[in-house]
Amino acid sequence: MQVSLRIEMKYHGIEYDDEEKTSGILRVGMLRFIEILYVEFYFTPAFKPKESAKWPEKWIDGKFRGAADKIKDTFMKFDTISRYLSQSIEFAMRHKDSSEMHQYGHFLKSMTDIPIYLDSLLLYLRVQADCLANVIPNFYGEEGRCQSIARDSFRDQTKWFIKKKPEFDPAYTKILSENTEWFDMLAGKSRGQGLRDILVHYRGVYQLGWTSLSTGKTISFNASLKNESGYVEGSLIPTLAKIVAEYFEFLEKAYVHFRQLVLENVKGGSFGEIYKSSQFLKFTSGLRSTWIYPEIKVEANQANSADAKSRD
Repeated sequence: MQVSLRIEMKYHGIEYDDEEKTSGILRVGMLRFIEILYVEFYFTPAFKPKESAKWPEKWIDGKFRGAADKIKDTFMKFDTISRYLSQSIEFAMRHKDSSEMHQYGHFLKSMTDIPIYLDSLLLYLRVQADCLANVIPNFYGEEGRCQSIARDSFRDQTKWFIKKKPEFDPAYTKILSENTEWFDMLAGKSRGQGLRDILVHYRGVYQLGWTSLSTGKTISFNASLKNESGYVEGSLIPTLAKIVAEYFEFLEKAYVHFRQLVLENVKGGSFGEIYKSSQFLKFTSGLRSTWIYPEIKVEANQANSADAKSRD
């Protein structure tokens, strides 16, 4: 199930170690940064805000702790479901024409499970956006708390930065203005138009099938989302990969921006080199969820490795 897109990113995506693509690293810099910040603040006494900053010792509050736990938990569920979906599609394609009852049973179970996994991926992607919105205000310390930044909804927070207070952080406002098409595809530019909303509120159902050659040989699996008005999305699997690729591009820019902002306002702590500290998961024997993540280009991959070694 090879769907992943190859794009130019450094800190978010799959980085393979071999040509067979059986081992490598999943980089999710923003999640690792949140995790490191959480660990450093709560368990490293030397990690304190700079005296000159308007960030009191409790600038990371209980809401940040809860949001940090939630976004990691949600991402891990998303990754797990991506693996399950890949496995179920493989089983369905392998056993769909089987004449043996127990093998055909694998086909029937897979066809029952696939819609559940598609539901879960759309929902967990949407939840991640709101989890991220919960974390963002804490990156601004006391100033962020005084501004009452919307934190319970990614949509409301985006409106806060773009429409209500674009001057508060012009750089992040620009990131939001130029890099949220993934959210529009998922949740709609207005309520009720996104894939997740159609699924939940507007009677969306899946149609599963195969693309075959004239010889009858099956070459690919296809899942469509439709309701009474017709097909809403005719090819959901590559669309999910596209949403994640654009989501990762957004995370890439937000990660670089907020990492620098925090580094300028704290002293102590060990954030690590930006490239090395973006490693979220290392795999050595294949990873079924790689289909949904963008692939870091080999050229960027090699440049990053050389750059990291030069700092050692």
